[in-house]
Amino acid sequence: MCVKVRLTHYSKLPPLGFDSAHFHNVPFDSYLVTKTLMLEQIFSYLELEDRKSVSRVCRLWAKLVFRKSNIQLALDFRAPSKLDSSESFRVLMASQRRYKHLLLYFGTKHDKSDLMLAILCKFAESLETLKLISDCTFSLRLDFFRRIVDRCQRLTTLHLQSVIFNHHKADDLRFGVLPKLERFYLKSNLLELAEVDVAKITPNITSLFIRVNYTSQRPVDFVRCFASQLTQLGICFQTADYFRQFSRLHFPRLEKFDLSSAEELVDEGEYEHEYLDLIRRLDKLKQIKLQNTVNTVVLITLTQCCLHLQDLCLNTDDLTDEHFLCFGELKCLKNLRLIKAAIDITQPEIYPVLPGVGRLTIEAVKIKNYNKFNYFLRHSFPRLVSLQLLQLFSPVRFKCDMISIYHQILNNLISLERLALHEKGKLHCEFFSAFATLIGLRELQLRFRGLGEYRYSTDMADFQVRSLLVDFRQINVGGLDTLIRIFPNLKRMEVCGASPEDVQFVRRKLPGCVVRHKRKQRIVECTNDT
Repeated sequence: MCVKVRLTHYSKLPPLGFDSAHFHNVPFDSYLVTKTLMLEQIFSYLELEDRKSVSRVCRLWAKLVFRKSNIQLALDFRAPSKLDSSESFRVLMASQRRYKHLLLYFGTKHDKSDLMLAILCKFAESLETLKLISDCTFSLRLDFFRRIVDRCQRLTTLHLQSVIFNHHKADDLRFGVLPKLERFYLKSNLLELAEVDVAKITPNITSLFIRVNYTSQRPVDFVRCFASQLTQLGICFQTADYFRQFSRLHFPRLEKFDLSSAEELVDEGEYEHEYLDLIRRLDKLKQIKLQNTVNTVVLITLTQCCLHLQDLCLNTDDLTDEHFLCFGELKCLKNLRLIKAAIDITQPEIYPVLPGVGRLTIEAVKIKNYNKFNYFLRHSFPRLVSLQLLQLFSPVRFKCDMISIYHQILNNLISLERLALHEKGKLHCEFFSAFATLIGLRELQLRFRGLGEYRYSTDMADFQVRSLLVDFRQINVGGLDTLIRIFPNLKRMEVCGASPEDVQFVRRKLPGCVVRHKRKQRIVECTNDT
């Protein structure tokens, strides 16, 4: 059997709280304790690759460098390993590291249940996060889930995706409790097993993602059990048949809400009354994502009832003047994300000013008038710090020149500090000239499938970008050299798609720049944090 092992950062921990005052007048016999605490503090600031290098120095450092860090152990059972599978398994089972976060990713070609169960039992006592994800629906024995419940008592997050559980013995139905579980992502058939009372197994969850299928209302009943304690809920309806029952529930503590449906809920008017009643009861919401057709009645109700809303995401077909006028009522709004909408800006001067919005994300959106859209950005978002334009200029949707489009949209966004651009096509370096008026730009994230030739122009601005994250599918030494010439002031650079030799080339060219090489890089969410 083959297993592919990958270590990734699961989350970024704050510093360990080192205080030099603790080490004044330390007795000599506590020297080792002092040394250990100091090393742990130093190691807490290292990136993953540096931690791996440090761990090879000696056994003590290998123990300390990963002891208090949130490192995720990701095991991919689909791809063949470069090492012998038995040797890889032996090394993993001999590891003394107590991983807190485990991801098991598998397919359906071969049953790896026994191997996964052995690895799970190895790290069960220290696990706080467990994810079981299959690339398609896969069947596991129910005793696999029973082992999780019995052994992983420290779990705070459980993620089950595309997994079907079947039981074979009566003992498989004897479950304990996961007392510390708070986050539950459930995209499996677990609720369909009538003999298993999942609500008693997970009594303390406060964050839930769940899918309501065509055949059963059991997921809605499960949500009903925890409605009074949920602070975060993501629910996806494959059919609207059970939406009316769900809309009658009360969520007095809900702060984050993600609602999507395969069928329209308000377009035909059949469920509009229930939809509005549900929103009126969510007066404590701070974050909401609506993945349906959102009319102005829904937005008006949202702005009148959810006065504390800070983060709004709309995945809808059209955004009209009436929609944008509603945004002005959200006085606490900080982040706005618009997905798959057709935006026709006609009179941007009548739109409200949103001085609190610092981050704007435009994804797969069709913009009909770029000049007016630029005026809209400068008028309505005077303090815009982060802008993400994702899959905006596909050749299938736009026939005009990409460079001209960027010029029209990005012109004179004085306050912009972070910009993320994600496209499926090839990047032509001339488009960097569109950044000439972005005098405050410091961080740039790019994701393209290739880099075109660069014709250097002396009239291009001396860009002040300090941080560059690049995800190119194909990039060579010439392309890296081009980026170095365009961004001479880089202090931090992350590159995906380049060979280790290319990375060394960049490090020689930019000795004062921290260069990271990642095999897979996603365009990350820009934040307003300084």
